[in-house]
Amino acid sequence: MPFCRARCSWCAFASEVGAARAPQWLERITRQLDDPPAPDGRWASVYVGGGTPTLLEPRQLDQLLTAVAPRLVPGAEVTVEANPESLTAEHLAVLTRWGVNRLSLGIQSFNEDLLARHGRPTRRTHLDAAKELVARWPGQLSLDLICGLGGQTGEGQLRDLEEALAWRPDHLSWYSLTVEAGTPLDKAVKAGTAGLPSEDEAARWWLEGARFLESAGLPAYEVSNFGRPGAESEHNRRYWALEPWWGLGPSSVSFLPRAGGGFEYRTEAVGLGEWLAGAAPQVEVLSALELAKDRLLVGLRQTSGAAGGLLADLLPQTLARWRGRALADEDRLMLSPEAFPFLDAFLRDAFAELDGRPEFR
Repeated sequence: MPFCRARCSWCAFASEVGAARAPQWLERITRQLDDPPAPDGRWASVYVGGGTPTLLEPRQLDQLLTAVAPRLVPGAEVTVEANPESLTAEHLAVLTRWGVNRLSLGIQSFNEDLLARHGRPTRRTHLDAAKELVARWPGQLSLDLICGLGGQTGEGQLRDLEEALAWRPDHLSWYSLTVEAGTPLDKAVKAGTAGLPSEDEAARWWLEGARFLESAGLPAYEVSNFGRPGAESEHNRRYWALEPWWGLGPSSVSFLPRAGGGFEYRTEAVGLGEWLAGAAPQVEVLSALELAKDRLLVGLRQTSGAAGGLLADLLPQTLARWRGRALADEDRLMLSPEAFPFLDAFLRDAFAELDGRPEFR
């Protein structure tokens, strides 16, 4: 759902300010939902993300969930993202009526000055109102927070986590900031005006926060995600296991099996106008090397690691370089908690070694 009230400085998602074209978006989404890639398939999980899905009017959200509901398996996990400044009691009533059982609320920080500095429209009054609303909502609550923004401190990060726990969330996403190319934040970094913490400093803050959440009963199950036992995101766990998924909306990506074997990615047009006009998705058929890299990438995001000793057998040089931080046995390959903030560095080494393996030539 590609509409937002404002664009945050760090955001690289396909989105536009305002929801003037929401009716056209909704009309095409509902037509797509009537023509799934697996006609007899049923959905174990659905994730409505954005953008800001609560910029939809409640009646529009009702129309969307009406189209989703008939194909859900019993007990399916259904998540809807929301932002504090646009969430209303009417939205929550629609979610309850259609059996939505997870709400993912984009907090990012409880520091109002920090949010304003990065172009985010949430203010303290919005946070207070949203806290009161979700306290009465019967489903599971997940909160999103960012670690390592310009202007943050180690003490401020812990204050954010402490305040987040006062909301009594079942799940918390604690992300390390990634500066994406072309964003306003990226331009500020290149101009020397962003004032970001160093990588080592941000990694230390993240590790301190992870230990804090663990001690509060929300252990990590993935590099950025923490949940009470039983409250882990089923949708994301299936995604990280590379089970097939179907993505709808501009810039969305699907991962689908091919009739003749293997898998492909389908990436929808990024521009909303192009997507509304019916532009065909780009199709990428995965080679054995690309699939191995993707299985490694998504598997190592999880504390349980990547499945299959074969991957470890293909990476003797990388494992030697990361001895003590990367752990392998005949069934799993995983990173130690201290190495989690450096997953990207491990993957660079691992991908370079996989590129040279004769098995993939």
